Amino acid sequence: MLEVAITSKRFTSADGTRLQAIGDLCFSVGTGRFTCLVGPSGCGKTTTLRLILGLDTDYGGQIRVSENGPTAAVFQEPRLLPWRTVDQNIRLVLPDALAGGDLSALYQSLELTGLENFYPGELSVGLARRAALARAFALEPSLLLLDEPFVSLDEPLAARLRTLLIEVWSAQPTTVLMVTHNLREAVELADEIVLMTPRPGTLLAIHRVDVPRTARDPATVLALLDDLRAAYPKIG
Repeated sequence: MLEVAITSKRFTSADGTRLQAIGDLCFSVGTGRFTCLVGPSGCGKTTTLRLILGLDTDYGGQIRVSENGPTAAVFQEPRLLPWRTVDQNIRLVLPDALAGGDLSALYQSLELTGLENFYPGELSVGLARRAALARAFALEPSLLLLDEPFVSLDEPLAARLRTLLIEVWSAQPTTVLMVTHNLREAVELADEIVLMTPRPGTLLAIHRVDVPRTARDPATVLALLDDLRAAYPKIG
């Protein structure tokens, strides 16, 4: 579904210095797979998503998406228009064929039922992030890119949103690439974990998580996390 082969990505600082953000980073994401991109702060994870989205085209290498369906993205901030309701924000991105569709099942799955006519300023941070997820899934994307959608949330709320994400994704499967710095989150969610080195970000390893998600109880997740850290000590 998605093939990433970045050989180099550089930025120019304010003083004219050329900074290499990404080195040699090559990986692929299979159709219908949930892949997490993990690495330390500043290694180029978000930059990689921007390159995939085409928001930045100044890089060496090639990125290929092999299906023609829409791509949706959820960023660290919900990015909801404050003068539009939850329902209006979600429908704003939809093509005409989907704009008038029934979204009640999606709202119910993300626990947004009854909040459709609320404005973003009336929502908690957690509810706003649910609305951002709903907007992405309403598009029925073939590729969904998530940029640390649960960062800065307290762990109980983040855990609840991770559960909702997997429930919605299981009901509406799509190919997912999710950026996170949280190894536990990656182990809970992913089919594969793409591990990056510190800047300039390169590929450290691709780690498969073969345990079914339904079997990833807290004890199993902890054991998987220990195995991952033992296999790749540099990730910490």
